[in-house]
Amino acid sequence: MTFSPKTLSGRIVHLKDGGEQWGRERFSMSTWDGGRVMRAVTEFDDRKVMREASWSVGADWSAREAFTREVIDGEFVSHCWFRVDGEAVECEAFSKAMGRVSQRLAVGRPVDYLGLHTILADVLVAAARGCTEPGVEKPVTCVTNSVGDYGVGGYYAQAVSPLVTYIGPDAVEVPAGQFTGEHFRVRWSDITPHYSDFWVTQGDFLPLRLLGAFGPVSYELAELDLG
Repeated sequence: MTFSPKTLSGRIVHLKDGGEQWGRERFSMSTWDGGRVMRAVTEFDDRKVMREASWSVGADWSAREAFTREVIDGEFVSHCWFRVDGEAVECEAFSKAMGRVSQRLAVGRPVDYLGLHTILADVLVAAARGCTEPGVEKPVTCVTNSVGDYGVGGYYAQAVSPLVTYIGPDAVEVPAGQFTGEHFRVRWSDITPHYSDFWVTQGDFLPLRLLGAFGPVSYELAELDLG
């Protein structure tokens, strides 16, 4: 048997109200019968943040493991490794603020999703929720590496329960073109209580558009290569 993964990739632009670009993300998703591996590098110009993440999921989108790295104003400030083990997540992290952290976080239920604060990772909460029961808000069991504003600070494993609603199929136009996508709405946590709408491609859940939960900004697909 030949192992032949297919790699999808793209670029997202971060836009302020009025169209000014304030950041960007490049991402890729390698997919095969047994699962997927994702990678993303995000840059926030105003905060001088560069964030790198790589992670994997099973064929059913179940969370497996992840690694993140954070650079702020040219200085490495954290790196974190996560492994999902049933109803728990193991974490090894190091940050400038907290030093070395070794954890085994017992969640008490299967972990659906790892929240890693890249746009590709954010919208994959839709894959954990699924395209069933339109209009019904459902909780997703998530372990994230930060609950800070824009994912900055407090780098260790923390459990949250985003509430996600599948709205339905919807036409969306972004800089990369016109798509028939899937529309979702999410409330990330009590710390980020505002609802945010986002659209993903059908089947692979790649980001098309995400509206900001912290103000009038959007994240839009500018390039897409389907391999």
